[in-house]
Amino acid sequence: MKVFKWSVSIILAFVIGGLVLLRLSPDYNIYLVRSESMRPAINMGDMVINGPLNSPLNDGIRPGTIVTYQHGKGLVTHRVVSIDGDTLVTKGDAAEDPDPWSVTLSDVKGIYLFKIPSSSVINSLFAGTTSLNITSVNAGFNPFLVTDYKLDASGISSITVSFWFRPHDIETDDVLFQLYNGSTYDTLYDLADYPNSQNDAWCYFIEEITDSQYFTSDFRLRFDGSELAGNKKDCLIDDVRFTMVR
Repeated sequence: MKVFKWSVSIILAFVIGGLVLLRLSPDYNIYLVRSESMRPAINMGDMVINGPLNSPLNDGIRPGTIVTYQHGKGLVTHRVVSIDGDTLVTKGDAAEDPDPWSVTLSDVKGIYLFKIPSSSVINSLFAGTTSLNITSVNAGFNPFLVTDYKLDASGISSITVSFWFRPHDIETDDVLFQLYNGSTYDTLYDLADYPNSQNDAWCYFIEEITDSQYFTSDFRLRFDGSELAGNKKDCLIDDVRFTMVR
């Protein structure tokens, strides 16, 4: 048993050492996956290791290649569906439809090489994050009124919030993404105006919150969809997740 533990420790040391070297290399990057959009190939909490576009370890970008690219303020790791010149169409494996936005080659940060399955030890070593899944992947809900989440965010330096939403004929002020400032709620985003919001299509929301005024033991996030009540409009929201960095 002692020999087995010693062997595991040696292997783990080599793995961690290799990951550290990759992290320090300018051509290779390690990213923590923060959504389930690539299930079952890649799960939330997995760490993906990407190489440069011209790496001998990959065959370049082609349909079927998994790439990580810049989208707004965040990074997305999705599979390439088709290529037209320098423009890529991408799609998450767990999504029914391609992403409603186009991606250019200049947006691509790396090509997927392999993953390290979710591990609290490795995740804390490289990211210092705690992830909390609020709604199950397939259990969407409709915020006709107000849906409120509360958690202890004291000592947090940032929170990344992600979720999928499917708007149907919503207009400005119909569905608001809000945070509690201690006395009232501040509207951070109007989902009708969120970049790449598309009617009757699943859209991906991901934003990092760094304003310390929200990081208290009484952290509150809510979706205010009260304007939808009595109307023939709706907005499904699914797979709400928080990734907290201490």
